Amino acid sequence: MQSAFPTMKKPKTKTPAPAAEPRVVVDADPSACPKCGSARRSGYAHVRGFDYPGVLPSGRKYNRVVWRNCRCLDCGQVRVDRSHE
Repeated sequence: MQSAFPTMKKPKTKTPAPAAEPRVVVDADPSACPKCGSARRSGYAHVRGFDYPGVLPSGRKYNRVVWRNCRCLDCGQVRVDRSHE
């Protein structure tokens, strides 16, 4: 049986979308081989980091130092890439 009163649907409530955070782009210098100058390298291995806050001579602040082992794909030189994050 149908009701004498028409049924009204409740309006769907939408949860508001989270505020979009602005995308931050940071320029990082690519590591290069000290022997041949090539930027081509193998994948990083034995990655280790240490929480250590400080300021670089350029004035950029960092709170972590990370060391990553890799190998140059052109000359085979083994190196450790250090980055301040």
